[in-house]
Amino acid sequence: MKTASLSNFNTDALVGPKGPLNHSRPTRVDLDGKACSVASWSDAVREFVKFLQRNGKTRQGDAPVPNYSGIKYFINSAPEQRDSRDAVWRAAGDLFVDTKYNAFGHVRNMFDCCRRLGIDPMRISLTLEW
Repeated sequence: MKTASLSNFNTDALVGPKGPLNHSRPTRVDLDGKACSVASWSDAVREFVKFLQRNGKTRQGDAPVPNYSGIKYFINSAPEQRDSRDAVWRAAGDLFVDTKYNAFGHVRNMFDCCRRLGIDPMRISLTLEW
């Protein structure tokens, strides 16, 4: 198992097409020092969105929050996209998060969300198996 902060995952060596991140699954996410066991990328991003809510970084009125590419919504107040794009919505506290991404997309979404909301990505760590 490997553990690194979210900012360390945002490198081509880890998240590129042949990087180990694409063949990994998270087992734990540490959000500002608070550890949560997770079984999937979907669980990890749901815990991430709940963390944002607990820390007052995002509320229903702030949604929608775009994904890293700006094409789709990553977080929304209702389980819906801006158009007919595919999504798999999961509840995360009072919000919904689109979990239909590969490992690379999940990391990019969390990293970009931190950047947009003024959160240091060093506060977010993932423990992965690969």
